[in-house]
Amino acid sequence: MFRGVYKARLDEKGRLKLPADFMREIDECRDAGFFITSLDGRAIEIYPIAEWEKIEQKFAEASVVDVTARKFLAAHSYYGERVEMDAQGRLLLPERLRESARIVDEVVIFGKLSMLSVAGRDQFERDLQVASPLSPEDQVQLAGILKKS
Repeated sequence: MFRGVYKARLDEKGRLKLPADFMREIDECRDAGFFITSLDGRAIEIYPIAEWEKIEQKFAEASVVDVTARKFLAAHSYYGERVEMDAQGRLLLPERLRESARIVDEVVIFGKLSMLSVAGRDQFERDLQVASPLSPEDQVQLAGILKKS
């Protein structure tokens, strides 16, 4: 499980060295590779390939006429790329994603359970200032999610 948030920098080639706390989790799956993608082009999602395959399986079982599923798959296919970690523990973030997310140098990396999310630090901080808090409807939905266990 990935938890927490960290600041990092991309090198001149667009490679990201993940923080040590995340590397402890990644060491278990680094040989299999990663699927790097985005839902909206604003933030980059990094999935260990085994986690991404679980998502693919769920969508393979969804109806081909499910419009929401098709939109999800289209976005992830457009942005997605399989990436291997190099010997120094770096991941090359695809150029299309770096440009779309306006990531040049400094980033924030969030642990989001089974995946990591990477956003440009400046853009993230601007978004955070205008982000709306959880609405009462959001809180009801979250209560339902937490109650399921």
